[in-house]
Parts: sequence; structure tokens; C-alpha cells
Amino acid sequence: MGAFFVYILKASVYLAILYLFYSILLSKETFYRYNRTALLLLIPLSFIHPLYPVHTAVPETYSNTTILDSKIPIGIIAVLSIYLIGILYFITRYVCTIIKLLRLIRSGEKYTDSDGLSLVVISQSIAPFSWFGKIVISKADFQNHRREILLHESAHIRKHHSWDLLAADLCIGLQWFNPAAWLLKRELQTVHEYEADNYVLEQGIDAKQYQLLLIKRSVGSKFYYITNHFNHNKLNKRITMMLKKKSNRKATLKYLYVI
Repeated sequence: MGAFFVYILKASVYLAILYLFYSILLSKETFYRYNRTALLLLIPLSFIHPLYPVHTAVPETYSNTTILDSKIPIGIIAVLSIYLIGILYFITRYVCTIIKLLRLIRSGEKYTDSDGLSLVVISQSIAPFSWFGKIVISKADFQNHRREILLHESAHIRKHHSWDLLAADLCIGLQWFNPAAWLLKRELQTVHEYEADNYVLEQGIDAKQYQLLLIKRSVGSKFYYITNHFNHNKLNKRITMMLKKKSNRKATLKYLYVI
């Protein structure tokens, strides 16, 4: 178990370094698909790199003394215990969130629209969100802002964003102590929203009206952290990115530099 914990520590360092490269070089570019791919690749790369042994030029030396006491120090046991408690807490919280989410979905009215989307309309006030193949929307939003919201959430479903969040949550589960893991998921959610917003505008929705709707739905709403939700909290960045000029194609050379 001690060796596994050391491996996780190494993986967390690699993830922090890789995320730093992404944050400095790529986060402000408008190549949303590339950024999403880059963020997702950081997760397996951070776990793969520690598997390769690091060779040094200093020769190994061995002691002739016999190790009489092979007991694990109390300090290491305490650290491992804290780590395992953190994993257990995260799993418990995740399972409880899924249970609440499934109860909410079961409580709503089920519909299938003309595009084959699975809709769940609920009476309570809640920010629209999507989770795998389902879109959950309040009755008020369904009546007043159906087209914009369904376009946005359908983009999340078609691009399989829920699977991305699942991968990010698995990474957090193993590296819950690593700020880079949490930052990576938050950045991944933001990129998801960039992709969905861009899709909505491509369908002919007026940009100003859409931005006003985002601002209106950003107050007093409830959402689940494991879902893709309409009023993602990085609203200022989303509006800025909508207005931003598209990145020059030459900027793609940055991805080669990161590789």
C-alpha cells in the first residue's frame, strides 16, 4: 500500500506540471476540441509517467547491516489512513449525489422530442442540466426558453461530455488532495460550456439574447457537480470567449510544443 501511495504522489506531481503547461499555453485559445482533448490526455499521462523508472548516474550502494525492524512507521500509517478516508469520503459523496440525481429524474415528466432527445421536465425551480443521455429542465424554462436550452444541452450529449466528467472524477477520487486535479475538472467543464455555447450560436441564436439568458439563469439556481449544467459558474469567461476573435491557426503549433 505504501508503494501505491508513493505512485499516486508521483502521479499528482506530473499532473500538476502538465496542467501548468496547459494553463499557460493553451487555456486562452479558442480551439475548444483540441483543448478538451489535451485536458483529457493529461489524466492518463499523469498516471503513466510514474511507471517508467528514473535512472541516475550514481551507482546504488547496499548496506551489509540487517534490517531488524520492518514495521511501517506510525507517521506513514497515519498519512495512508487519511488518504484512504479521503477516498472513502469522495466515493460516498459521489454515490449520494447520483442517488439524489436519479430520484430527481424519476420525479419528473418524461418526454422525447422530435430530435430523439430524452427530456425530464420537473416542477421545481432548477438550472437546466444534462447527464449522459438525459436533459433535465424546469417547467418554466421548458415553456419560456426551450429552444436555446435544449440546443445547449443537446450539444453536451452529442459530444459525450458526461464521460469526460466521469474520467475527471475518477482522477479526483485518487488524487483528492491535489489541487491540480480539481482545477483540471473545472477547466474541463468550462471548455464543455465553450463548445456548447459555440454550437448554440452556430444554430442562429442571437448572441446578445443568449448571453442575457445566461445571466438571468445564473442567479439562485441549483445544480449537481457531476452534470453539465446550463449556468456554469464561469459565466464571465464564457461571454468573453463568445466575443473573442478566433485563434489564429498558427497557434496550433503550441500543441506540438506541449507534446
